[in-house]
Amino acid sequence: MSEILRFEPFSSAVEPEFWASVAHHKLHTARLDTAPRGVQGSFACGRRHTVRSGGESGQTVAVPARLRVGASDGGGSGDVVVGGTLHNTNTVEDFKRLDKGALLREAGAAVLEAIQSGKASADPSLLWAFVVVSFADLKKYRFWHWFGFPAVMADPADTVWSAAQGVGSAVGSSDSELEALVGGCARFVAETKHGAFLARRRNGGWQAHPLSEWDALSAGDGSGDS
Repeated sequence: MSEILRFEPFSSAVEPEFWASVAHHKLHTARLDTAPRGVQGSFACGRRHTVRSGGESGQTVAVPARLRVGASDGGGSGDVVVGGTLHNTNTVEDFKRLDKGALLREAGAAVLEAIQSGKASADPSLLWAFVVVSFADLKKYRFWHWFGFPAVMADPADTVWSAAQGVGSAVGSSDSELEALVGGCARFVAETKHGAFLARRRNGGWQAHPLSEWDALSAGDGSGDS
């Protein structure tokens, strides 16, 4: 029996530096202006960490995929740089009344347009949009925030007909080839900060390529590529 394709839910992590930046912008630049402005964050895939206690190995804890904003370190080496839009309101009532669903649909439409126009091939960060709605009470230094992550859905919805498979079974590679594939993709992400790429098998090995090379790779050059 088929199931509707679902996406892994994101979580958000707001660093103190982000609120300091919002407060400074509100006081010295925006003031009562509520025009949206661009912000930058970093996205990290889910990971598993072993919690140690007293020098002994402990329980393995799963950390979900998450988006960080305001991190001064720019994220880890494997994190992906993404752009979003901040809507900072003047009152908590405005924060509650703002149509967040409409903002999310607007952001999703921008992602779809980037895909259809080809802009996302040149700049994959356009695929990873997010929305932040906030209110900053600067007298008490209290902040309210809401994050939205748009996902482009097919109509009718895409369905899954079989259970998920590991990457190794999907590509039919040996353990060494799979390690090379994962390592090559990890290096590509660390160097480019792009979370979307192409993986190409060539002469028994794997290479990661930017999305902009799709046409060239699809054409092939007759040298054992797949």
